Amino acid sequence: MKRVAIIGAGAAGLCAARHAAAASGEVKDIVVFEQTAQLGGTWVYTDDTCVDANGLPLHSSMYRDMKTNLPKEVMGFPGFPFPENERSFIHHSQVLRYLQDYASHYGLEQYIRFETVVDSVTPTAEGENAASLWKICSRSLKLGTEHTDLFDAVIVCNGHFFEPIIPDVEGSESFTGRILHSHNYRSNESFANERVVCLGAGPSGIDISLEIAAVAAQVYLCHEHAPFESPLLANLTQKRGLKRVAGSTVQLLNDESLEDISTIVLCTGYHYRFPFLKGVRLMTENNRVTPLFQHLVHVDHPRSLFFVGLPFTVLPFTCFDIQLRYAFALITNKVDPLDRQRMLDWEQRDFIHRTTVLGLRPKFAHFLGPAQWQYMVDLAALGRFTNPVTSAVSGLFDAVHCARSRDLPGYKELRYQLLDNEHFRQL
Repeated sequence: MKRVAIIGAGAAGLCAARHAAAASGEVKDIVVFEQTAQLGGTWVYTDDTCVDANGLPLHSSMYRDMKTNLPKEVMGFPGFPFPENERSFIHHSQVLRYLQDYASHYGLEQYIRFETVVDSVTPTAEGENAASLWKICSRSLKLGTEHTDLFDAVIVCNGHFFEPIIPDVEGSESFTGRILHSHNYRSNESFANERVVCLGAGPSGIDISLEIAAVAAQVYLCHEHAPFESPLLANLTQKRGLKRVAGSTVQLLNDESLEDISTIVLCTGYHYRFPFLKGVRLMTENNRVTPLFQHLVHVDHPRSLFFVGLPFTVLPFTCFDIQLRYAFALITNKVDPLDRQRMLDWEQRDFIHRTTVLGLRPKFAHFLGPAQWQYMVDLAALGRFTNPVTSAVSGLFDAVHCARSRDLPGYKELRYQLLDNEHFRQL
């Protein structure tokens, strides 16, 4: 009988608890460590920025008016769909409600230690099978007490939207306006009539620049990608990335200058961080977490240490679920892990393919995009379970990607319906 620790009670952590509870014949103790007072992780909105009421770094980057960039029809965990709603792209509060319903349906709150900080996770030599035991030292923020527990397996679900990447922009200290990271963006009112630069054109950069453009005089979306083909708002213009700042002037990589800029919003992503892990070989250089097999399994601890949710540009809740099915197949000895060298070889081949064949930078080590479907097939084969992703779900995901590229400002008004496992339609 296994004792399983789960770090974080966001979507991935709740899914981990659900699968741990489902393995009650092999799992006897489940503890979910959550440093805030409620479940939901990044889907919990707060007006606060930077730190929470306990002085700890905020883990949520949610902004007030955010709507999902995927339709609810494909967002749910397998076997637990979102409730019916007249919209496909829904407000973040409805996702939080969904996670609360998920936790209630599976009785997960009983396992959560709220307002508890994990200070350290360390492999220990105690016990008959020392290699598989983990010592977790934690603190109750409410009571001020410290606890030490031993577990057979640790599932890391601490998210990766809490430590912003702050680029080193020449002259930024001379900027006469304000500079903020999207992590601390909450709403657009304070940008009224401003001239704003948004640096970075990932999902948040696009969404936030569109929000700000609704009230600003001019917004410049600065990035290093090929220009988006989609029409944008009249006062939202794509530009090359930043080179330097001087006063209220921003100089771009092509040496063009943008004058009278009052705010720079850094939509530059986040670091992967696991500050509680001690005595574990783990590197996170260039946002590549290694050594991991299948972006999930630590090669030195293949039955007992897992990192859920690292892949991006995926169907997140479904990806969590499939990763966790494989993790629990390993934890409960239903399948054997590959030998260590084969896992390391897989990781190296995957990285070389990304950087040489696909031409991606190292920071895209966990990017999946169109490769996610084969990734899920591979995990299901390794774990010997049925892949829950239907062709209707993958087809709808891909259709939304195309719709987004055609109409960034308007695609969230589209409505979809899953007809069966093979078909969907746009309403």
